[in-house]
Amino acid sequence: MSSRLRTTVVSASVGLGAVILALVPSGAGAASDTAGRTTAAQSAATSCGYYGGTALTRRGDTGRHVREVQCLLNKQAGRKIVEVDGVFGPRTEGWVESYQRYRGLDDEGLVGVRTWAALRR
Repeated sequence: MSSRLRTTVVSASVGLGAVILALVPSGAGAASDTAGRTTAAQSAATSCGYYGGTALTRRGDTGRHVREVQCLLNKQAGRKIVEVDGVFGPRTEGWVESYQRYRGLDDEGLVGVRTWAALRR
């Protein structure tokens, strides 16, 4: 098995203020161990562990899905930009909009399927 690595560079917008470097095994597809389960290290790169779904999440929502959005925003920024408190307020909404503009998504402040996918990359 080859151990060559491919470097993927994702630069965040000025609002997110970070550059994220990820080392991904060459030819990597789904992140899983030999039994087909997602490994802890691979899961940590794409999830915070609060929520794994894609439910529409917006200002006024509370709960674990909001914590996941907040945690993923912090991971993408490479620093704490929002409090992971499970309350989707104006600060979280502003950072979601900023992130959506950066990724070329509709910057409506709603976290739908496309924004979830982008946050988890």
